[in-house]
Amino acid sequence: TLREMNSLIRDRRLEKYYLCAVHGAPEPPAATARAHLLRNEKTKTVTVYLKNPPKNAKEIATRYRTLKEKDGLSLLEVELLTGRTHQIRAHLAALGHPLLGDGKYGVNRADRQRGFHHQALASVRLVFPPDLEGHLSYLAGRSFAVDTSELPFVKLFI
Repeated sequence: TLREMNSLIRDRRLEKYYLCAVHGAPEPPAATARAHLLRNEKTKTVTVYLKNPPKNAKEIATRYRTLKEKDGLSLLEVELLTGRTHQIRAHLAALGHPLLGDGKYGVNRADRQRGFHHQALASVRLVFPPDLEGHLSYLAGRSFAVDTSELPFVKLFI
């Protein structure tokens, strides 16, 4: 079962959705953003290259959709099309919209003063492909979601 699950993730057949709050309003309000990412093992950070990536950088694709805007922040639904370390945080920051509360890729001083000491990012939904076989066949086409109404950063938009 674990091998099958890992295969779904590796083959990008498992749809993964996240909610996050970012600074500003992305333009366009919905898009599939593509770039390249290079990991720095020493600093435990990544650098996103929107243009002219180094040879060893890996391609990333992040689909986002703006759900609400309020007080200079936007609530986004994000789908990971590739799953790289810090992808959502670093990619959105590179696009000019760092996550609320993100001290690694964002500007966190004002966020801490607002009470946000951690990144405003949560995994909220998984969707299994309809053609599953084997041990996971009972999950074919099923979707699993969490109640997002109690997430502190979601409450900002209510």
